Amino acid sequence: HGMRAHGSVTSPRYREFCRKIAEQMAIHFGHNPNVVGWQIDNEYGYALMSYDDHARQLFQDWLKAKYKTLDNLNQHWTTTYWSQTYDNWSEIPFPLPMGSHNPGLELEWKRFVTDTWNDYQKNQIEAIRLHAEPRQFITGNFMGFWDGFDHYIISEPLTFASWDDYVGTGQVDPFKNGLTHDLTRGFKRENFWVIETQPGAVNWSSINNFLNKGGVRAMAWQAIAHGCDMESYRQWRSAPGGQEQYH
Repeated sequence: HGMRAHGSVTSPRYREFCRKIAEQMAIHFGHNPNVVGWQIDNEYGYALMSYDDHARQLFQDWLKAKYKTLDNLNQHWTTTYWSQTYDNWSEIPFPLPMGSHNPGLELEWKRFVTDTWNDYQKNQIEAIRLHAEPRQFITGNFMGFWDGFDHYIISEPLTFASWDDYVGTGQVDPFKNGLTHDLTRGFKRENFWVIETQPGAVNWSSINNFLNKGGVRAMAWQAIAHGCDMESYRQWRSAPGGQEQYH
């Protein structure tokens, strides 16, 4: 993969280990008075993490369960347009990011990704809830207007929603930033957390400039004004090496 996320949320074996790890952590920390809550995974932003044959088969089976017949699917997607008609379920591809696809395929892909991540998330939430105290919250950090899945569905089993506030190149846009706070608060119509805030410069933008003096403080106060209950930062100090050493 090159960077991170070396796994697949569609893999039964991977999910088995995720549940075991979450369960053992909950047994150990679920009654620790210093542990206030749990974060499931990090930035659900890499689709399924793997486009292997197993994941593709699950997607095709998911479509078959929904549409029952190929004739029904072809009719709903208007696949006769530009000769896209499917004659076999196995012909249906992943709508990979490169290139454009039938809008019906793209929409159902995002619904499938939503269901998959939701099930992956619930698998760990259930393991934690069996052993953790009810006072301990469970949340996940989102990425603003990234639209790879339905955030309202993914947020439903969480105690509250969270997001990661990065500017990248340039300086903070107060209108865009405020709108993203409101979006995150709207996922559950409750106050939210900002788990990651850019404290200076990042390493992944086209131009990795530092924020102006006072910019980070302004971001914090704006978040609080929009219903943020906790503001955290990444990274407070630069990493000595690795992919994010210039972050």
